[in-house]
Amino acid sequence: MKNIGHGRALKVCDACGGVDDHPRHILSGAAGLVSAPSAETARAVMANAPADDADRLLAELLDTSTVELHRDCCRERGCPTGECPELTAGAEDKRGAALLEHLVNLQTREG
Repeated sequence: MKNIGHGRALKVCDACGGVDDHPRHILSGAAGLVSAPSAETARAVMANAPADDADRLLAELLDTSTVELHRDCCRERGCPTGECPELTAGAEDKRGAALLEHLVNLQTREG
């Protein structure tokens, strides 16, 4: 999947090991929500990470005090706050820029 760009930081998805700048559900102070990443997820991060960012991204993956999940990965795992199913309703197949646009449109309607 193509990155959105425009200065958005590359992030790891703690569920699938994806590395991109797509919208995430970030849970800070999430100690206890996740255990150490699986070897499969760590391998995915290393395979997906640009060489210049690999050390930083692997360190972020190993930091279990914050959980960062693609909105669809979080929804599929059972979002602990319940917001991911609500925010992605009607956009279940959208990723990247299309999902970001959907989320921005939701904020615009609510704002």
